[in-house]
Amino acid sequence: MTDWAHVILHYGERRVILHGGMLAAGGVHRFVVHGTRGSVVKHSPDQQESQLLAGMQPGEDGWGEDHDPLVFYDGKNPPREQPARAGDQREFYVRLAAALAGTAQPPVTSIESLAVMAVIEAAGQSAEEGRHVALSLTKEERDQWI
Repeated sequence: MTDWAHVILHYGERRVILHGGMLAAGGVHRFVVHGTRGSVVKHSPDQQESQLLAGMQPGEDGWGEDHDPLVFYDGKNPPREQPARAGDQREFYVRLAAALAGTAQPPVTSIESLAVMAVIEAAGQSAEEGRHVALSLTKEERDQWI
């Protein structure tokens, strides 16, 4: 699988550029979002995986705590930090199990899942063919899955 991606999405007048890669020399920020009024940066990934590798058990004191803050930049003021919220990835699987058992709504909708797959497939086709590829998720295709 290719480790790096550059995807340009168009939403009417808006253009969204997604970059992704894990094997860049010197490392990468976990995510960076740039907008018309500023940017937000998260330097390192969620800590749950490293906590598991260190022997911590889910649910123990400190589980999911993340000491790497979100950093907000607006170009006018000094950077502002906001503590990252503690996470618990187990919640996704609890919700998925409940949805499969028919006792709750799934953690993501069918159309959300299909949209992500359509973007990934179009990006792969675009890279392979060296051209712009429109998403193939038509209303008819959506309706057959929903």
